[in-house]
Amino acid sequence: MICYSKKKKNDKILYKIFFLGYSFFKDLFESILIAKKSIFVQFYIFRNDYLGKIFLYCLKNRSNECTILLIVDNIGSSNFTFSHNKILFFKYNKETILINLRNHKKIVFIDSKILFIGGNNVGLEYLGINTSVKKWNDFHCKIINFYPNFLINDYIIPTNNNYLIKKIEICKKIFYLDNFMKDFINFLIFFVKKKLVIMSPYIILDKNLINLVKNLLNKRVDITIYVSCETDNLYIQISSLIFLKFLMNYKVKIFFLSDGFFHRKIYIIDSDYIIFGSMNFDIRSIFINKECLILIKDACFKKIFYEELNKQIISISMKTHKKKPILLKFIYIFSFLNYFIQ
Repeated sequence: MICYSKKKKNDKILYKIFFLGYSFFKDLFESILIAKKSIFVQFYIFRNDYLGKIFLYCLKNRSNECTILLIVDNIGSSNFTFSHNKILFFKYNKETILINLRNHKKIVFIDSKILFIGGNNVGLEYLGINTSVKKWNDFHCKIINFYPNFLINDYIIPTNNNYLIKKIEICKKIFYLDNFMKDFINFLIFFVKKKLVIMSPYIILDKNLINLVKNLLNKRVDITIYVSCETDNLYIQISSLIFLKFLMNYKVKIFFLSDGFFHRKIYIIDSDYIIFGSMNFDIRSIFINKECLILIKDACFKKIFYEELNKQIISISMKTHKKKPILLKFIYIFSFLNYFIQ
């Protein structure tokens, strides 16, 4: 669901954006350490590394004063274990074998008014400390005085267990972005007039998404896609290349960003609407995973966002798509099939 904030009287909504993991986690940890009432944490990947330990230290530090709920995905955080008598901990999808149904959200909501939302998970690779990726480029946003009006419902499981019932009651007081990403597709169909910019590390389409692109092109919408040359998953990257080549045949503009790995998920509509969150432009994120997106149409935010984004675009190089050897076509097919079990 694309969500809007209800503004309280005399509360000005403030924004702070982070294109680097260091600045994001520094601000996040500082915000957690001064939390007064509640901390809701939800990440797809939560590592047991040094960054994860610092994160847990901050949560434990506030556990006596705040209600804290920590939710991670069972697949993305398969090696993560945690137990604390004052912090409610939950692993999503732990009891099922559906490996493609994942909780892919990356949000922190503090004191029911400070929201962090974006693409960073909790792990040293998001600071660029990873031998397989020389530089990690991501995006997160901090929104202050954000008052949404929805309840948590993903984790309401009928049971007589008092612990789970208590968890549900706590969740109802805390912010949640729903996961129906089909709303995002409907938004594109009805609101895009002239230009659509897609920034996503992965582009995996099905018939519905292909028809969406064709319909937008028939409306003479200018579509530009930014993807990463480097990758954290070779199989998914090669799968993406199949569809990128297809889109180039339809005159969609494709830019390959070469200064590290680009993990950002940002969508810009006619320079008016900026949408970002956890959703990649692929069929699993849109139709299967539990994701979160937020839409902002705010002059103050857009000014800050475009100033920083232009610095990012200027500082990186663009590469045109190069044809691959015929042998790689077999790898493409294998990778595409393999995508559904990744």
